[in-house]
Order: sequence, then C-alpha cells, then structure tokens
Amino acid sequence: MRNKRFIYLIFFIFFNLLLVNFSYAYTGNNGINVNLNVNTCNHDNVCQIGEDFLSCPSDCPPPPPPAPTPTGGTRSGGYLMGEKDFFRNLTITPGLTTATIKWNSAFPTIYIIKWGTTEDYKKGTLKNVHFMYDHSAEITGLDPSTLYYFTIESESYTGVKAVRDNQIFTTLAPEDKTAPANVTNAKISTTVSGIVLSWINPTDKDFSYVRIVRLGNKYSSDPYIGKLVYEGSGQYMRDANVVAGEKYFYTIFARDKSNNYSSGYPISIIHNPPSDGIVKIYEEVPPTTIATQTPMEDLKYFISQNENKKDLNSAETTQIDGSLLSKISIIFGKENKEEMWVEVRDSDRVVVGRYFFGKFNTELSSREVTLPSFSKGGYYELYIFRYLGSVEQNIFHAGLDIKITERSLINKISWARIFWWIILLIILMIIIFIFSRRRKKKKEETPSPYGHSPFAGGENPSLRREGAEGGRVIQ
Repeated sequence: MRNKRFIYLIFFIFFNLLLVNFSYAYTGNNGINVNLNVNTCNHDNVCQIGEDFLSCPSDCPPPPPPAPTPTGGTRSGGYLMGEKDFFRNLTITPGLTTATIKWNSAFPTIYIIKWGTTEDYKKGTLKNVHFMYDHSAEITGLDPSTLYYFTIESESYTGVKAVRDNQIFTTLAPEDKTAPANVTNAKISTTVSGIVLSWINPTDKDFSYVRIVRLGNKYSSDPYIGKLVYEGSGQYMRDANVVAGEKYFYTIFARDKSNNYSSGYPISIIHNPPSDGIVKIYEEVPPTTIATQTPMEDLKYFISQNENKKDLNSAETTQIDGSLLSKISIIFGKENKEEMWVEVRDSDRVVVGRYFFGKFNTELSSREVTLPSFSKGGYYELYIFRYLGSVEQNIFHAGLDIKITERSLINKISWARIFWWIILLIILMIIIFIFSRRRKKKKEETPSPYGHSPFAGGENPSLRREGAEGGRVIQ
C-alpha cells in the first residue's frame, strides 16, 4: 500500500513539473546576455500558464485582433485587416554591403522579402516561416553606393496577405580617404594694395574649395596651422594685411567633399610694392648656391608613372614622360613625420612647382607626392627639402629629362565630343533626306505644260501637226 502511495506521489510531482515554465538566463563576463525560455505544451486543449498561441497553438487560441481599421483592408472573421496593421514602424538601416529592415505587426505574421537593383526584385529572397509580432531582416552581400528596390509580402495566421512593394534604399559609399590633387600653376606677386596669389584648381570631381594659410617664418604643412587668409572655390586672392619688407609664407590646400586635404602647395614672397604701380608676376629664382646638401640615412627615392617605376639617383638624370603624372616616393627605415617638400626648377632655375609630401604610410613605410604633367620638355632639377627646426635643409637633388609624348588626335578629342558630333551628323543627314523627298514630291505634283491642250488626250500640238502634214493623223 505504501509503495502504491509512493508511486502516486512521484506521478503527481512529475505531472506538475510538466506545467512549469522553465526559464534560464546566463550572463557571461564577456557582456553577452543569453536568455533561454522553454515553454511547455501538454496538448490538453486548455491554455495554461506557460503556454501561448506561438508556442502551443493547439491549446491557446489566437490573440484578439486590434481595433478595426476605419477604411480599406481585408475582412477576416469579422475584423477588417488593413495594410498598416501588417507593416507598422517600418525602418531601413543601410550599411556598406548590408541593409537591416525592421517593422512590427498588430498580429503574428510571416513574410517574404525580395530585393534587386530593379523593380523585378531578382537579386535575392529572404523568407521567415515563424509567426511573430516584431520583425527584423538583414540583407547581406550588397554592393556599396547602389540603389536597391525591395518588396515585403506578409501573411497573417488566418491566411490574409498584404504586400508593401516599391520600397527603396541606397547602400553607403566607401569612406573616401583619397586626398585631392594640389593646385597647379600657382603665381604670386606684390602690389601697392597687397600680395596677390593666383592658381588653377584641381580637376577632381569631388573638389570642394581651396584653403590658404600664412605664416611669417616657414611654410605650414597643416591646413589648420597659420593665419587663414582665404577659403573658397575661386582661383585668385589678395592679402592686404601685409607690411612692406616682410617675407610671407603661404600654403595652398585643396579640399574635397569628404574633408580630405591635398598635401599643400607652398609659395612665398617678400612684400616690396612696385614704386611705378605696375604689377609683375614674381618668378622665384633661388640662388645658384644652396645650403649644403645633407643626405638622410637609409632613404630610397623613386619616381613612378603608371606602372613604370624608376630609381632616383642624385648622380644621374632620369628621363620621364612629361605628359603623365609623376609620383615621387621616399622609403624610410622608420616612421617619419617631418615637414618635407619637393621643388621643381626649370633650366633657368625658376621654380615651376613646390609640393609637400603626404603623410607617412605605415604599411609601405613611405611618403609620397604627385607632380602634375609638364607643359614643355627639357631639363629640370628636382630638390627635396625638410625643416630642421625652422631652417630649410636640402636632403636630395636629381636631374630630370622631360620628354613630351604627343597624343594622337583621337586621344585629344574627348569621346563625349565625338558622340555629339555623330549625333549632329545624323540630324543633318535626316534634314537633307527630308528636304530632298519634299522637293521630289513637289516636282511630281507640278502639272505638265501640255496638260490643258484643246486637243483630245492632251496631245502635243507639234506632234499632231507633224502627223497631219505626213498624211497620217495620230489619235
């Protein structure tokens, strides 16, 4: 008897355990919070504690529908379901190659998402077969800077469907870290009203504006160090806040729309206003003798054009194509943050360009600067300087033999211009064709001079007389 009671007791405890909602939570030291809920379902047609419609649909009926939608929708069981009940608080969060779409519904639904670069939605499909109130779908494998279309087809637990189509999002663009080109053809002159600078802006598509800063003892390699004297997209400025006899150091920086700055174009002048008031463009000609060259140890110098890379040797003259851009590279043995610039002089020793080197590249252990193309060939000299304190120090010198490669006519003419010439030629041919057709038609419609002859059939009178004189009448 006691054994039977013991068995009943064990059975009673086990039966009650089946009705318990087990919940286990674990929080690790790594900050990850995992919450596991296991809901039981005894399939006894009674919705008990721990059971709900999603975990035990056989025992628990669907939740009551929300308030009816006033207008539009599909009637199901006396309730009018509207599209907004399927898609509430729809948000789209695009990434570089992903997009997260979130929304919630007034009742549990499943869904299918289709997306593509056109309204055909042929790039992919994502399907969820679990009825839920809150929905989150992450689309992966997308292309950056691309417009995508997507559609969502949702279905309620009663079989009613709703579609939200013609939705769009654009993935993010990769972060632009490429600096724009420097300005070119910078000129400086001194006038009675101040110092005047001019330049040509770079042709970068994302070019935004130019920023010019000034120092009194050296060039600035930072667009935010020095007195700001100009900021804008123009190609000319006048600095009136100067004193005669003083030397001023300017650096011209180009900025793009992603807030990247060029390495900088340094230029300087002593303000000596002309007594006759005539403005003259200042041509900087350094002295024939420069400070003693002080080579830096463990440095290697290279010049590159496209895939062609050459060593720069101070004892040799390097030949390059002047119609191409040239990249000057310095390879360091350790990290270098000094202010360094390259200076290019023509055969008359006139400075034709001066450009700061860019920031140190830790991966390549190098610093680089790009020279623009040359307007004419010949012999040029290339100098590399650095600041030792505030004193300029020449660390490298080499000769350049510039050869200008003439491009073919087809390369000089842009393809856009060729396209419009072709369009113009086609339009001209169509006009000529229409004009010739109208002229021919008009000629055919013009009546014959013999069309109103009093003779039968409109015959030529001369032929009739001719026939009569011959004893034969032509009918």
